[in-house]
Amino acid sequence: MPSFVLGLKERRALSVTSGQSACSRPGRETVSSTARAMFGWLRKTRGDAAPAPHDARFRRADKVVSAAEGDRTVLLDPVRGEYYGLDEVGTRIWELLPEFATAAALAERLFDEYDAPRDRLAADAAALLGKLAELKLVVRG
Repeated sequence: MPSFVLGLKERRALSVTSGQSACSRPGRETVSSTARAMFGWLRKTRGDAAPAPHDARFRRADKVVSAAEGDRTVLLDPVRGEYYGLDEVGTRIWELLPEFATAAALAERLFDEYDAPRDRLAADAAALLGKLAELKLVVRG
């Protein structure tokens, strides 16, 4: 785990685990309910956020520090002193966010990597972006 997290007085530590799909295609990673995997942990602690519009553009908030650890990422909000964990799919969305700024664009890109329908990927990406926006980890623009 990154050293900036170890020294932090924890107010809220959250982690995400990814699910397994019953079906997969060779050469593609599997994913079941990406929504549960990406942000189910947030729903338990803060309630549901409104999903982002599929065509709304987002970027990472300048204040957020991120560090990858294997296939997971830790997001630190140093202003509020909180950190959050993203699973493999959430990490991939975080990595793609600078280039693919909308839920629709993210879904098109993720479709090449995961065994899930485009509309499900778009809905899940929009839900994650909505939750990250609520937490002020991403901003519109």
